[in-house]
Amino acid sequence: MDTVFGARATIYTYYPAVLRKVKDGDKLFESFKDSLRKTGLFEAAGGEMKYVIRQKPTKQQIEQLTELVKEFAEQVQNKGLIE
Repeated sequence: MDTVFGARATIYTYYPAVLRKVKDGDKLFESFKDSLRKTGLFEAAGGEMKYVIRQKPTKQQIEQLTELVKEFAEQVQNKGLIE
């Protein structure tokens, strides 16, 4: 899936704010990175993750990613913020 400029579109995670503001944010993000990798969509990009859009994701991948984001949000809420 090339763009009009011939390059592939890429989506990057960016979680420094989570790491700084959420209790056990580093552990939470490490778990989330592992889960993202298991979808088959994301790969490591330094300390973050990236999704290079090479093809249309399957319905199962979309559902899996949606559930991961929901779980991540719930875990952030449950852990609470650093005061």
